[in-house]
Amino acid sequence: MSKRHRARTREARARTRARKARARARELEQEQEEEEKLKESSKIK
Repeated sequence: MSKRHRARTREARARTRARKARARARELEQEQEEEEKLKESSKIK
């Protein structure tokens, strides 16, 4: 494996890890928003 290929795979791995982390963070935010909406709707009742 050449140095260039190793560096490229490391960059790609870092990119995919960052993308997965962003997606997970977005999912968590959506879950929290949904929970807050549920709390608000239960307060109204």
